[in-house]
Amino acid sequence: MTELLLDPAIRTWVFLPVILITFLVGVLRHYVALMFTSKKKLELQQVQDR
Repeated sequence: MTELLLDPAIRTWVFLPVILITFLVGVLRHYVALMFTSKKKLELQQVQDR
């Protein structure tokens, strides 16, 4: 079986940005989900106040 030879720069210019983007997308999704759930709570409170 032949070995897969990768340029060491691939780790820096491909894998690290992919990991960083994946992390940032997860953080963004978390805060968007919090924003939508907080809006629903406000709407329910407004309905209950009337």
